[in-house]
Parts: sequence; C-alpha cells; structure tokens
Amino acid sequence: LTEEAAGHLGLRAGIPVSVGGGTSACANVGGGTAKNGDVLMELESRAWISTQLAKPFLDPDHRVFNICTMDGQAYYVSGKAMSACRSVSWAQQIFEVVTPRAFDGTQSRNEGLRDEGWMVRSVTAGLPYLYGERSPVMDEQAQGVFFGMTTMHKREHFLRAVLEGVAFSLSQITGVLRERQTIESEIYSEAVSRLHGAPDGAIVLAGEHWHQGVVGIVASRLSEEFC
Repeated sequence: LTEEAAGHLGLRAGIPVSVGGGTSACANVGGGTAKNGDVLMELESRAWISTQLAKPFLDPDHRVFNICTMDGQAYYVSGKAMSACRSVSWAQQIFEVVTPRAFDGTQSRNEGLRDEGWMVRSVTAGLPYLYGERSPVMDEQAQGVFFGMTTMHKREHFLRAVLEGVAFSLSQITGVLRERQTIESEIYSEAVSRLHGAPDGAIVLAGEHWHQGVVGIVASRLSEEFC
C-alpha cells in the first residue's frame, strides 16, 4: 500500500496488496487474449466466445455482454452458451454412452435418414437449453427440445442432434460478433471518407443510421489513427 493511499484510507503504508479479477476476465488472460482483436473460445459445461475490443459493444438486443479487462483499458465482448459440453455429458448419461468418442460414428449412421428427410432437427434448430440460455437469447427459463421425432430414429440420431445443436448455438454467438465487425467496418469507412479534406481542429462526425453500440469502437480507432 503506497503512502498516499494509506493516508486516504487511514491504514499503514507497506501493507501487501493483491489485485484479482472475475472468473471470465481471468480466463481470457489465461487463454491468451492479450490485445484488441484477439478471440477466445472456451469449452466447459458452459461455453463462451469472447473478443477483446477497445470499447464496449452495446448491443440493443442484449445478445452479448461486456466485461472490463484486467488492466481496465479494454473490454471483452462475449457470448455464452449455458449448456455446451454439459449437453454432451447429459446425452452420454441418458443414452448410456461410455465415451464421447462414440459420437464420432454417428455421421455415417445418420446418412440414410438424412436422405429421406427423417433427420432429427430439434437441437440443430438451436435449442440445447438445459440450464436456460444466455446468448443470443437471455432467458433463464428457456428449455431444450427434440422435435421431428419418428419411430425411425435411434440413439445415434439424438447424439448427432446434440452435437449439431451445440455447434449451432456457438455459431449464433459468432454470428453476432461478426455482425458487429461488419457494422464497424461500414461506419469506419464512411467516417474516414468524411475526414479526407476536413479542416484542421476539432471534428464532429455523426450518421443518422450509425449503430449507437458501435460508434464508440469506431471513434477509438479514428482517434488512434488520425489524432
């Protein structure tokens, strides 16, 4: 503890101070997310995909969320699937699958039903919600569903559907992050075109249809490049 801080707090200077962070922030550091633009995907019972940005992405649909980085200089924009690997372990339990490697052989056994349009498409529609869901739909009451079932379906078809459902859920999160990239690129290009030939001094840029959750990210890029 520094002399200045100790004076404000009424404590003795020199007391050891440890600084930590929340689980998600520490996981991003441990996963190697060190600079803006880095992306991390972590798979566990839950799963999340996170990218580091200079400014938060304020999504009006609340599909992703923002966490401050450990040094307070940037933000992790993340989406979380509440039942990722847990969906797989759950399927192992109820279908009595000894090892996840048993899932590897489901593709060839699915082809016959796929060709006839009999494929179980429940979880592939995006419903692996065993614990509610966080991204892209924040709903703690959301529940998983298998639908389209017939007497033709066997265990391997449900196993396959679980894997596809988890993959699709993660794809949805990636889609939101890519959407943010596209919007940022469009606003950035328009802003740069307006800057060319602009007079010296303070410049204020605005666009009627600019995404309010992205303009801060673009403003940060512009200040680094043009100021």
